[in-house]
Amino acid sequence: MLAMGAGDSPRPRGDGARLIVDCDALAELVGECTAALARGRIVVAAGRALPEATPVKLQLDTGALVAPIVLTTTVMDGCGDGGGEVTLELAPAEQERLAALVERITAGDPALVAPVARVLIADDNPHLAELIRAGLIGSSRRPVASAPALRFEFAVAADGASALAVIAGAPFDVAIVGVYLAPLGAAQLIARVRAHAGPRLPIIAIASEAQPAQRLAFAAGADAFMEKPVRLRSIYDGIVTLLDGRARSVRA
Repeated sequence: MLAMGAGDSPRPRGDGARLIVDCDALAELVGECTAALARGRIVVAAGRALPEATPVKLQLDTGALVAPIVLTTTVMDGCGDGGGEVTLELAPAEQERLAALVERITAGDPALVAPVARVLIADDNPHLAELIRAGLIGSSRRPVASAPALRFEFAVAADGASALAVIAGAPFDVAIVGVYLAPLGAAQLIARVRAHAGPRLPIIAIASEAQPAQRLAFAAGADAFMEKPVRLRSIYDGIVTLLDGRARSVRA
């Protein structure tokens, strides 16, 4: 059963209700849609009363989609005050449309599935790390015409040793690294990150002052430098540029 996410709006209004479900991963969304197609219905957990026969716009999303899937459904088995399990029926036309969408998503259609970049954020300020994470997610949902849609998966490290352990355990597409991250200096940390991840990993260094942090970062092998406080959209644009440059280098 799918549980609704933070943006739920289950109260019936006007032409019906709207339910919003955020799946943790693309595979989960595909699995739920496949099961719904097999049954002709989908079960969700609603937070408020939804009586039988209520028309419902069901929005399914995950970080990997360019845009959410919105299905027109009808409450088949409802719930009373306080919410509960709700069964939504899919009309044949909606089943056909959903089946086509699932096929395209499974095939990785770039019109539906955005590239996913794995990002390591290594900084000793947890508030800043969360701001960067939330800013990248927000920017990914508001792409501009000049930049491709991009989605993210994150790992966060609060010190140099943790950052190296994370890098050693999983591949990443971008690393955002604090220049003065303890206990390693910029040169040591970036050099060790390069040793684990290779020279093609784009590294964005961040620090509170431009000098001498910028010189240290570039001397250590960083690809880009941004001074705190950084504009969150600039980080997104910088990642897109670095990944595009890496892709061009690989093709060459």
